[in-house]
Amino acid sequence: MHARVVEQAIDVVLMDLWMPKLHGFQAITLLRNLPDPPAIIAISSSGEPQLEMAMLLGAKLALSKPVERDVLIEAVESLVPA
Repeated sequence: MHARVVEQAIDVVLMDLWMPKLHGFQAITLLRNLPDPPAIIAISSSGEPQLEMAMLLGAKLALSKPVERDVLIEAVESLVPA
């Protein structure tokens, strides 16, 4: 994961907190420690405590599922550098 983000200069990462190989909290921590970390949008249906923890760990935004398409587009656009 590290190499792809660094090599491709990714600006925004959109991630579910519940992933099969790596929990979102771990992924947020790894990404935040990169020299030029991307902005992270965490998404979960697990409730507010999970979303709050994602923000404490470094996510720029945390959205509850289901996420409306327009809300998601607006969130990504708000974090993409001009």
